[in-house]
Amino acid sequence: MELQPPSNTPESGTPLRSPNSPRPVTKIDHDTLAREIVRAMRGDSTQRDLSQKLGYSFNQVGKWESGSTHISWDDFVKLATLEGHAIEKHFRSIFWSFVGEFNSKAVINYFLTDHRFIQRALSSSPRTIRRLKAGESHVMLADVQRLIASKPSLLMGWLEGFVDPLLLPEVQSFYAWHQQCIDLVAANPLAVFVKAAIELDVYKALKKHDDDFVARHATCSTQEARTTLKALLELGCVEFDGTRYTSQGDCFSFGSLANTRLKGLTRYSTGLTAERYLTVPSGAPAQDWINPSVSSVRVRPMSKEASGKVLELVEKFHRDVAEIVDNDEGETTNVQILLMHFFASVANAPAKPSSN
Repeated sequence: MELQPPSNTPESGTPLRSPNSPRPVTKIDHDTLAREIVRAMRGDSTQRDLSQKLGYSFNQVGKWESGSTHISWDDFVKLATLEGHAIEKHFRSIFWSFVGEFNSKAVINYFLTDHRFIQRALSSSPRTIRRLKAGESHVMLADVQRLIASKPSLLMGWLEGFVDPLLLPEVQSFYAWHQQCIDLVAANPLAVFVKAAIELDVYKALKKHDDDFVARHATCSTQEARTTLKALLELGCVEFDGTRYTSQGDCFSFGSLANTRLKGLTRYSTGLTAERYLTVPSGAPAQDWINPSVSSVRVRPMSKEASGKVLELVEKFHRDVAEIVDNDEGETTNVQILLMHFFASVANAPAKPSSN
């Protein structure tokens, strides 16, 4: 994938310096956001009419929008359903490891027992976590938002299922930036690889930035690495302090988002596996500077019941991998590419020819 560098790219070997970062502040007032969601979903209906449809004899919607009371998760689900949104289906599509009955208790328990969310939420919303862990029965929409927002990109994907986030002032600028991140990965999948390369401990230990080092670990040419770093700088996903680049947060946490623009990353990674994967004879020792690697393909006839069991294993595998990575205290020396596909062949088959 050869990318043509822009005309103002510095001479090879010259580090790029950070412009003013366009990355917005991600601190969100979730009570305000919940009020904005209610107002946006109400549309042209009056507050009283919508309150009556939700079973209230008084202007409850007006209280939610003014902030005098906070909308509960259960009332939000009722509102979303009333407005024609398949909210349970959308929730399960984003948080695909969620199982069981769809109710406020199960939803909260899901986030409180999944370390991917709870660890970050503990640092950003400790009071909410303590209250919910204590068995608070009245769960607010804002509570669920705070837990989801431990991964901001998932919050954006979640909001897209029932409202246009650009209509919500509280997240408007962040959502616009989030879309730019998706655009960057769609146009240049190497952005994910290059960003991972500068997050390596062995890169951080370098005395100064090395284009060739980044290119080698990002599986690309030196020019591609430099062009990609420039794009990451312009978006605020990395910064340069005059010596080395530093990564700036989770720009590319898109794992659960069903966005067709991200297919290019899957396509690039799959092609990389086929074209460049280092084949080592079975039983042969790996080179000491390469982390353990393996590639495996299985194509088998399978029943729906067996497929369901494999899917459960895949979901558990993803959770276990996330926990291993989050608790990794060793020196990071290689960018590891975890690529997994499990799908029915007919899912991507051409349309059945017409009999005419």
